[in-house]
Amino acid sequence: MLKDVLRKMREGGTDINSIARDLDIERGTFEAILKMAVREGYVEKASAASGCGGCPLSSRCGAKPSQYDEMKIYVLTSKGEKYASS
Repeated sequence: MLKDVLRKMREGGTDINSIARDLDIERGTFEAILKMAVREGYVEKASAASGCGGCPLSSRCGAKPSQYDEMKIYVLTSKGEKYASS
């Protein structure tokens, strides 16, 4: 299931509800998988330091670095990209 979540994120999944719905899992299950993915280094929360460069939503989002702390935007790390591609 982790790989499915990472692939959806890589494909530009835009929010928790749409990814969970697409994968036919409960939102709580998705959130648990996301927490585990962060803990294991597959995903990281976007921050002003990481910027928008690696985010698949950067061309559509319009978020400003000052908003990152109030938003919950996660991006795949290189480890996550590699695992999702395997």
